[in-house]
Amino acid sequence: RDMFCAVFFVAIGMLIDPDYILAHFLVIVLLTAVYVVAKVGACGFGTFLAGYDGRTAMKVGTGMAQIGEFGFILASMGMAAGVIGGSLYPTIVAMAALNALVRPYMVGNADRFTAGFRSLLPRTIAHVLHLYGGWLAQVREPRKLHAAGRIFRNLIWQITLNAVLIAAAFLA
Repeated sequence: RDMFCAVFFVAIGMLIDPDYILAHFLVIVLLTAVYVVAKVGACGFGTFLAGYDGRTAMKVGTGMAQIGEFGFILASMGMAAGVIGGSLYPTIVAMAALNALVRPYMVGNADRFTAGFRSLLPRTIAHVLHLYGGWLAQVREPRKLHAAGRIFRNLIWQITLNAVLIAAAFLA
């Protein structure tokens, strides 16, 4: 595993063309910024809708804002298929390198981003989001069942799941 990681990152490092980065620096920085803002926003918003507070949502968003190896794989497959031009692959590699440099600072400053985002929100939207968070906290509050009630509920869920799986097997 360690050998694979070393070979992979050396191979990716060899794909970085410093002349290309200098020639297209503004485009690479702009695309990286758009990608990071969109990914933090989408992951953070989804986490917030799932019922977590704003601080946790921002931590998830900043933690997930990495391009990663899958982008390289998709770009190389697109180049092999002739769907994308040859200039997109070095752009993606440069974006991933820039993203790898920026991401640790983003994760470390997620609390500052949360405070800054809260200060930018209008009061009505902040109030609606606070009400939504309070409503979800009430919904997520665990019901207090006795031990017999928990056992009965788990038994019903197991029977229902088994019945659905058996029905699906017969239908297949």
